[in-house]
Amino acid sequence: PATVAFSAASGSAGSSPSIEGVIIASTARIASLTEEVGRLEGLLADPLLYARDREGFAAVGDQLTKAQADLAAAEEEWLRLELLREEVQGT
Repeated sequence: PATVAFSAASGSAGSSPSIEGVIIASTARIASLTEEVGRLEGLLADPLLYARDREGFAAVGDQLTKAQADLAAAEEEWLRLELLREEVQGT
């Protein structure tokens, strides 16, 4: 996972992003990846896809595997950020 430097308070121009800003971006990434996983699962739900296009079926399966791994990593990063925010805020 990428390490991001950020400030405890809202960032100003030229400063590191705030924890909240990074969490918002992380939440948006999770939403996007969740949507992608659903889209790919929808494609694989087509009972005729394998018969029509075996290579396409395999490619979609590979994309789904990667999207699911990316989603799991994004969720872990979000949780790490939330715990860090709680620690910084002292709650």
